[in-house]
Amino acid sequence: MRKIHIIYFITYAYSLIYFTIAKTVNLAVINYDTYTNLYSTIESRFNEYSKSNNLGIELKITTFSKKNTTLGLTGYDSTIDDLIQQKSTEYDMYYFDPVNIKKYSTHFADLTHLLPKDHLNMYSSNNIDQICKYNNQWVGLPLSMKFMVLYSNIKYLEKYNKRVPLTWDELIQTTKYILNQEQQNNNSELIGYNGYFSDVDNSICSFYDFIYSFRNSKDSPLPEMTSQTAIKALNKMKEVKDNISSNDLYKANDQYTTMLMYKENILFAKYWDLGNISGYKMSPMPGDHEGVNGSCLEAFNIGINNYISNHQKKAAAEVLRYLTSIDEQKNIIVMKFDLFSGISSIYDDKDVCSKVECATAKNIQGISKPSSSVNNYETFSMSVIDYINEFLFGDRSEIDTLTDINDITKIYYFSKSDTVGLIFFISLLVVFYVIFLSPLLLFVPRFENNFKFMNVDSWIIYTMGSLLIVGSEFTKFEKLNETKCYLNHILMTMGYTLIFIPVLYQLIINYPKSNSFSEWVRNHKSSFFFLLILLEIVFNILMLITPFESKNILIENNKNYNMCKFSSTIHGYLLSLPQFLTMIIFYSFSCFLIYTEWKVEETKNEIKSLSGVMCIDGILIILLNLVDFVNINNYIIYYSIHAFLIIIFSLSNHIYLFILRLIFGNIIIRPQEDNMIEKLFLFNDESNSDDNITSFSFI
Repeated sequence: MRKIHIIYFITYAYSLIYFTIAKTVNLAVINYDTYTNLYSTIESRFNEYSKSNNLGIELKITTFSKKNTTLGLTGYDSTIDDLIQQKSTEYDMYYFDPVNIKKYSTHFADLTHLLPKDHLNMYSSNNIDQICKYNNQWVGLPLSMKFMVLYSNIKYLEKYNKRVPLTWDELIQTTKYILNQEQQNNNSELIGYNGYFSDVDNSICSFYDFIYSFRNSKDSPLPEMTSQTAIKALNKMKEVKDNISSNDLYKANDQYTTMLMYKENILFAKYWDLGNISGYKMSPMPGDHEGVNGSCLEAFNIGINNYISNHQKKAAAEVLRYLTSIDEQKNIIVMKFDLFSGISSIYDDKDVCSKVECATAKNIQGISKPSSSVNNYETFSMSVIDYINEFLFGDRSEIDTLTDINDITKIYYFSKSDTVGLIFFISLLVVFYVIFLSPLLLFVPRFENNFKFMNVDSWIIYTMGSLLIVGSEFTKFEKLNETKCYLNHILMTMGYTLIFIPVLYQLIINYPKSNSFSEWVRNHKSSFFFLLILLEIVFNILMLITPFESKNILIENNKNYNMCKFSSTIHGYLLSLPQFLTMIIFYSFSCFLIYTEWKVEETKNEIKSLSGVMCIDGILIILLNLVDFVNINNYIIYYSIHAFLIIIFSLSNHIYLFILRLIFGNIIIRPQEDNMIEKLFLFNDESNSDDNITSFSFI
């Protein structure tokens, strides 16, 4: 009983200390003008909530304005970058733009370990999780959302009894009709539609949500860039500009667009949601057909610093859970500040729908900017917009435009479906099966003398090595990943080992001078083979500590591809160095033994053959390594060179020693020897005949 009291007292004391010593959670945000009052509101509300529930947590929001970052959002981003790179614990939580989610994913805590699953699932609908997750990690949650929407001029729609357009064709027809009617009434100030390609960021959004609005159904993904659907969408984008807008309107900046709306001089305007604007009705963007639309989405994301203590992370998670709870999202984000929430179920609430246009919020089909799929979003977005501008305002074709955009992010692979890839694939198969069948020659009595340099089991091991090296190149076909890269490395290194071990063994035991090492190797062949193979296996197992990387090679104005790379960490270099040195030692020692045995009469033909092969091998090994270090801007050239070198390596190591030398010996040399023997027999017969005639004459 006394122990129970002690345990209870300790638990109570710990809880009292834990909850009475306030933890300050510091949140860093960018000071948008529309959010100024929001920050102070959520800060005071959480602190009141914490106090009333004895959480012992105090929220402190630090705003970075244009004054204290000098460059606005860009300055804020660089401030965060500096703090994160230094693993600073000054701030527990950060606002971040979703375009940076890939960059920050390793620096922010995974929310799956800090927040309930049900809470995270509230943000899984309407593609909201696209801006919250990277590689299945919840990097942040949105305090509020923003969507691109269509603002329709109510006065003119009602005047001409037209509805808000649901498709792009309807938008064109409605706009042309109303503009024509107004021009007849001498109204020349009314403008049809802006495309909202005002700057790089908005242009990316306008391009991708337009393509997204042409998918087949609500649940269909973004169409492939080179598909007929994307081509149709791009042509429609230009048709909209040519019929109801203009080059200048498509490129009009934010100030000009908002001025037109506030003066009610634009019939339809594409813009970020600004809440209710007098004289306009907000709705989702049109689509290719009714029921499908596309709206670019952005968010005010908040992530938790991964470098703070676990206790501080739990406190920060409590703050984030409160700010993104359904009650706060409903009462503060939606109803008080007229912002969009990432929780779609809020728009089923009658109280909410009495104040905001729930139909718009529920029917918006959002798509995020493709920042997660590129390494450098700024470079990517600039390139995309250059291509789009050349199409919209120049004479670039839609096919060239979409192909070039696709090439920015698409990774090309060496494939059997390509002509060059198929040629090399078939060539590798032919070489593989020739090598595979070649050991049958070992059992043909006529050819026994050609293989006396090594015994049968050594030739079979040698053949297995050649097969592994050829087989390694098949892993280069189609999409690469870490597993295929590791398998390629195992096949190459084990193949190299199995080729050189039998040769090295034979060179050692044939060493002209008697020595204990040669004798030991001769008497312990199995142990010699086993130890060297085991050493290579150990090296390959150790390589698992620092996995291989399938690295994307991004090439401007050309096709991207990926290649296998050693881990660039210090551990990767340290682990790969012994294996590399072992290969060098194998090669160098073999060359030394060939040199010392050059004049040994019994094996001089084999030694001469080996010397030629070793020279070719040395050159090819250097070239194979150089290919991976030299910048090659064409994936077909890179993979073709690699496959060609592997084929030459296999031919020099196996076909020459195993087959060509046999053919040379049995088709060229042996017939010559047989011819000489036949002449000798003929000469001997003639000599005997002459002797008989002489004897007969003498008698």
